[in-house]
Amino acid sequence: MFHDPSHRSQPITMQEIKLQQQMTSHEGSENAVMNKVAALWRCLKPALFGRTGMALVACLISASALMAQMPDLDDEFVGPLASWVNVRTECGAVGDGKADDTAALQKGLDIINPANAERKVLYIPAGAYRITKTLNVPRTEHAQTIGMGIIGEDPATTSIVWDGPQDGRMFYYCPWYARMIRLTLDGRGKAKDAIFHGLPFATVLGYTDMVFKDLQFGIETGERDGIAECLVLRCRFIRCAKAGIDIQNFNTLDWWVWYSVFEDCHIGVSSGYNGGGGHFHVYESLFQNSTEADITIMHTSYFGFRHNTSINSKAFFVAKRANNWTDKENYGGETTTQGNRIYDPIDATPIRIANAGNILLMDNIIRSRADAKSGPVIHQATPTAEADMVSIGNTFTVTNPFDVKGRLTTQDEKMVSRSDIKTEFPALPRTSPNFHRQVFEIPSGANAEAIQQVIDAAAKLSGKRPVVHFPPGEYAIGKTLEIPAGTDMLLVGDSIMGEHGNNLNWTGLDQQPMLLAHGPSRAIFRELYVNCARKAVGVRAPRWFVTVWGQAAVTALKSGMVAASCSGMPGMKVGIAPVLDCPAAR
Repeated sequence: MFHDPSHRSQPITMQEIKLQQQMTSHEGSENAVMNKVAALWRCLKPALFGRTGMALVACLISASALMAQMPDLDDEFVGPLASWVNVRTECGAVGDGKADDTAALQKGLDIINPANAERKVLYIPAGAYRITKTLNVPRTEHAQTIGMGIIGEDPATTSIVWDGPQDGRMFYYCPWYARMIRLTLDGRGKAKDAIFHGLPFATVLGYTDMVFKDLQFGIETGERDGIAECLVLRCRFIRCAKAGIDIQNFNTLDWWVWYSVFEDCHIGVSSGYNGGGGHFHVYESLFQNSTEADITIMHTSYFGFRHNTSINSKAFFVAKRANNWTDKENYGGETTTQGNRIYDPIDATPIRIANAGNILLMDNIIRSRADAKSGPVIHQATPTAEADMVSIGNTFTVTNPFDVKGRLTTQDEKMVSRSDIKTEFPALPRTSPNFHRQVFEIPSGANAEAIQQVIDAAAKLSGKRPVVHFPPGEYAIGKTLEIPAGTDMLLVGDSIMGEHGNNLNWTGLDQQPMLLAHGPSRAIFRELYVNCARKAVGVRAPRWFVTVWGQAAVTALKSGMVAASCSGMPGMKVGIAPVLDCPAAR
């Protein structure tokens, strides 16, 4: 079950970590995907061959659970696209690491910022872009910044580098319904923040395939009104002197961190600075050498930490008491800690909780250091001695692992020798690849007939996964757009929201699908806003399971379709499938 080529019980080195990640990345991905496909087919089979709609609902739930094991390989990068603003060719950026590119980058941001901006994506080609002042993305009116995207060519080759004053901010960032992807933000040990979220409330933000390095904070959130429903996917936080991500506001809620790496940070993810508040969830991520803790919280809410790996950190999870709590105040912070692997924590007690809970610990493996012979490994206490913890199926290497001042319920706990627990490295997904597919451009504002002609032309490249690109604009769809059988294509836009988003608006008859995929076929929809006008079915795929990738929105669905929105899942995935026993879906 465990794999450790050294077969040693000593703390492992960074060189060993990186080598093992390289060795296991491809093999782990292939095995996980094959297992996922097999399990998905076992789930789909009853629904596809005549069972009731309940079987399909169970399948959707199972598919969501399977996604947590490994992201879909269909999550490839597409771009640059013709409608994007190129910061070099259009704004004059140099990208040689020497020239001051602050003004050029700000020019590009100003182009895509307005509410009436006709282009919503700023593209940054490979290069090192030196900045000496904060890049401002303000929002002073409701529709401003909606749908914008800041996209680099690849985080390995594309960086914005801080060369401004000590403790400066690289981005003052206020958009919503927006994304920032495929960039490295390098503070060079001088910048305070890579991203500082500003005053207005924001929602539906995504950071994907980003690197934040040599800063105090990678992402600092919640200055005033809060930032909620945000995704951090496949990001790396390196040498963040205070925290990789810090949540600072009671209205900063539902931050989801997936498949990310926190290396040599003081704290990986926290809600403890500037008074704390809000809540977040961390899944399938790797923490290495955190000098205070991998995860900390202060004010209480609900949290979930599942299937993470911690190596050589001082502690894994520390829940502190807020400074303004009196000794008579006792608040509950409902927290689920499940399936985490904690190797060689420096503190003998790597989980310390100072709130009332309820705390649920399930199937965690904690390998204490060789000099630790007895617990506690897990400590929970409040001044009033009111606390609740349930612990099931956890594995320890020392005796007396619990010290709980309150109610403790345990079941199926194990104590094993250190030598029985070998270090298992997570097979984390890499940056999504760019295969430079052939792109078929749809004329802006085209009607259904013109769009269908482009789809049919792209379908002739079956097997090469062509890209059908909708530039920003309003598209009146008066008849169903059909994806031919045997097709493998991507249909992509630039933005899901805003006056100049990619808005597909149904103007046809009731009960008709806007998009119809004939099987067997594979079609991936991304960055599109599908407005069914309370009349149409969004996507119909008779007897097939369809997924919509990326920041996608399907609104005003007519009955006959099931739409399961999973905004906290990788890729902001929206699952859409027919209800097999509903006449409207036949």
